[in-house]
Amino acid sequence: LYKVTITDANFCKGTDSILVKVGGGSGTKKDTICQGKKIVLNNVTYSKSGTYDVKYKIGANCDSILTLLLTVLDTPQIKINLVKVVLGEEVTLQAPTGFSSYLWIPSTGLSCTDCPNPKVTPTKDTTYTVFAKTSNQCQGAAAANIQIVPNCGIDNIRPVLVFTPDGDVEINKVFSFVNVPKFGITISIVIFNRWGEIVKEETSEDPTWDGEWNKKPASTDVYILKYEIKCGGTSVKNDTSEITLLR
Repeated sequence: LYKVTITDANFCKGTDSILVKVGGGSGTKKDTICQGKKIVLNNVTYSKSGTYDVKYKIGANCDSILTLLLTVLDTPQIKINLVKVVLGEEVTLQAPTGFSSYLWIPSTGLSCTDCPNPKVTPTKDTTYTVFAKTSNQCQGAAAANIQIVPNCGIDNIRPVLVFTPDGDVEINKVFSFVNVPKFGITISIVIFNRWGEIVKEETSEDPTWDGEWNKKPASTDVYILKYEIKCGGTSVKNDTSEITLLR
């Protein structure tokens, strides 16, 4: 309540009063949260991007309004493929770059746990999980599954490049592979003639070709061999070679 006294040029005075009531106010709040998080204002929960008017009761017939400008950031997407490694070999785990922090668990065998690309020499099938945060502290996660494949000595496996079905000696009378282990290996072969026709196709532990095609002797020529070697059911080598049949 305010009183005012006015005096005119004739020194006459007058007095009056005014009642000023203070009402509610308004304001703006900007906030940013990560997906899956929430913000609570005046017992109301907000979890989606948008503009919201939040009313507060100050007294009888008096409200204050807060305008909330809320931005919800997407969860960062991380993808890591299955990692296959021969027992005893070192492998580098690859997480996407560009994040502000990393955490790998479990830490067993890792060269580092807070970097994007730790090295490890696994001794068994293991799943490593990486948690990566953006500069806004939004976190994503992904699993790196390491699968151990047996060491089948594939470096020593090779196809016979020349064979002679009509030869007088027993050596290389059929096409085959040499240095093939007795177990754990499967070899798929497809042999083509110069016209692209398939003359032999087989999948086994020890595929061979006796030089026959359509129940007749194939002619002396150079043939194209495509083959795949699997070790413990896992493809470990795909290659193409020329083989020569002599009669």
